[in-house]
Amino acid sequence: MRRRPRVFWALNHTTLAKSECALLEKLGCEVLTPKVCPKEIIERSGSVDYSFDRTLTIPAEELAALNACDFYASEIDPQAMELLNRHFDAVFVSAHLPMTENFHKGYQGILVFRAFGREQKKTYASLLGWSPKKPLWKRWRNWLLRRKGPPTLLDKLVSRGDRFAFAGCYKEVIHNEKGYLREKAAFLPIGLPAEIWSLSDTWTGGDDRVMFVCPVIHNPYYGKIYAEFKAEMGGLPYAVYGNQASSHGDSHLVGFLPRDEYDGRMRRHAAMFYHSSEPCHLHYHPLEAVAMGVPLVYMAGGMLERMGGPDQPGLCRTPAEAKDKLRRILDGDRKLIDGIRSTQARILDEFRDKFVEDAWRRGFLPLLDKALR
Repeated sequence: MRRRPRVFWALNHTTLAKSECALLEKLGCEVLTPKVCPKEIIERSGSVDYSFDRTLTIPAEELAALNACDFYASEIDPQAMELLNRHFDAVFVSAHLPMTENFHKGYQGILVFRAFGREQKKTYASLLGWSPKKPLWKRWRNWLLRRKGPPTLLDKLVSRGDRFAFAGCYKEVIHNEKGYLREKAAFLPIGLPAEIWSLSDTWTGGDDRVMFVCPVIHNPYYGKIYAEFKAEMGGLPYAVYGNQASSHGDSHLVGFLPRDEYDGRMRRHAAMFYHSSEPCHLHYHPLEAVAMGVPLVYMAGGMLERMGGPDQPGLCRTPAEAKDKLRRILDGDRKLIDGIRSTQARILDEFRDKFVEDAWRRGFLPLLDKALR
């Protein structure tokens, strides 16, 4: 009798693990997750989860060795890599490039690169093709002599052939690529965890403030987002969620909350504003808000516009339009509130369990079948 396939899901995203690892288990896989995680990942949206260890049938002492390994380190413990090669059929990685490089060097099974989308229309090919620049004179010399530089990470992944898959979470991510990555693409959409679906349509309101999610505002990327939000939505009452290094003297910053309290507050907020118009990336929190029935006001140009369609009442073309709609919601405009809530569920169609599971059965299980032959 053939054993169940084993997958090392080498990510530490809290919400994603609850849906994706649960789906892998449903598809018949044993699942391992990393137990050593850098502080900067924990500060964003990461955590360590031992719950899927129950699926594993490898010896306890070998599981303990894998759980003790820091897979984010500059070099992975050779003993841990040997155990992965002995027991595991596939490893999932994301855009943590040193980790991806280490797995390319040491792991012989299928390497699944999980692509959640880059900012604007930047490609993963350009990210994986990056290599340290040589001095100009060396580049000219190499060009004249027709010498190639050292292989990039993309070159190395190409060399894996069928032992590599580019797993785009959204169709936009795959369509944004060209050449090899698109050829090796597997559409593996993300879903929402069962605990979020269990809160469907539980919005109550009662907190007459706008909910805005913006973690680590000391980071330049998120700091710019928060500064723009304050400039564009100034004058509205709001609360900002997400883990922060400190309060920064800003009373609007709520900071990190346990999941139950965070969900409870979300369901009480009058509305959520989602700022992003990124064409190839989407955060979890607007999806969670829609599932709970929270009125969502969001900007056009991003993935939510495509998923919900152009006629959504919560869709806004300008910050001024968004501010006006948020103000009307805070003032109790029932027509607008009910219009948003009655139509926005369409956004979730590509995150529902059946859609996601069917796509994974088409996109991932054939890869495992090859590995287990």
